[in-house]
Amino acid sequence: MIYGIVVCLGDSLITGARDEAGLSVARILGDCLSVNGQKWIAVDEGVNGETSGSLLRRAYQVVRAYPEAKDVVLCIGINDAKVPATSEDVFRRNYAELLRTFAILGKHCYACLIPPRDGFGAPDYIDNHVLADYNRVIEELAKSASSFVSVVDLTSIPARFRADGVHFNFGGDAWAAKKIASTIMSARS
Repeated sequence: MIYGIVVCLGDSLITGARDEAGLSVARILGDCLSVNGQKWIAVDEGVNGETSGSLLRRAYQVVRAYPEAKDVVLCIGINDAKVPATSEDVFRRNYAELLRTFAILGKHCYACLIPPRDGFGAPDYIDNHVLADYNRVIEELAKSASSFVSVVDLTSIPARFRADGVHFNFGGDAWAAKKIASTIMSARS
């Protein structure tokens, strides 16, 4: 018997673009949640290189395809910080519309804060202050929609869990999946 289905949306951070084991946060998340006889499925609907705007164009159709899912994990924003960066106002509008979409579809959203870029492999990303601004937007929007949005803080990922300045390695995917699973379990208890 399936206990829960989680739809994971976002960019290469959710899809495991640099995971040396070929896994992803979504694939590991299902295992992290499947405890005490519960069986969970985490569906990876992320797209490498996705921005908040490109996700917004497809989010309704994707999430609607999983009517039995009660939860959505949202990890988006790192590509919005590429040169030229998405303005904070446009990011806010896109993110707010994503949250409204999930609310209308009756889904609880687990909104992931974007980790700062750290080190090599990120030459076309601008300074981390833009990501900090995006994270502030995520926290503000989540606070105003607290009945159906929970924040997952991925900003403190240890350097050893990075494949490069942006992406997670297998250890990073597992670390992020455990943080998300813990937040889901707390929200459901």
